[in-house]
Amino acid sequence: MNVQLRNLKLNDAHSIMNHATGPVVRNLGKVAQKSFALDDIHSFILKDKNVYRVKQINKAIMYENKIIGTISLMIQEDDGSKSGELVFWIGESYWGRGITQNAIKEMCQLGLSEFNLVRIFAVPIFENIRARKVLEKAGFRLEGIMRKSVCLNDQVHNACMYTLLK
Repeated sequence: MNVQLRNLKLNDAHSIMNHATGPVVRNLGKVAQKSFALDDIHSFILKDKNVYRVKQINKAIMYENKIIGTISLMIQEDDGSKSGELVFWIGESYWGRGITQNAIKEMCQLGLSEFNLVRIFAVPIFENIRARKVLEKAGFRLEGIMRKSVCLNDQVHNACMYTLLK
């Protein structure tokens, strides 16, 4: 499978906007809480640096030489912290092909090896069965359900804590 991660570029903004504005993608949890206006996407692309003691690594998910989504790893840089949060999405027309699973594995390998993390976690909403399944296929395990922990589209949802340990 021809899936690659690469650094985001400012000229990726239009592709991100085109894939991220569908109604299903907008209901994915943390992704849905982000703005996909062009200026906000530019700010997201430029945010690949330390912000509030968190190193945020943002990558484009490339498939057949096209950007089809993004994946981010937010690494806590507090003393003693060895964990990072994974956030990802791809355009709906690319779902079900194993692309996201490969992207997750590649980003986690980067986090575990280059940043010496021992724990990577992701927090999809309970109803997002597709995200939960892809995390499990990528080696993540469900640690628990955080009841009424996410407000999305004016509704409160349960969220799932998934982790991958070194």
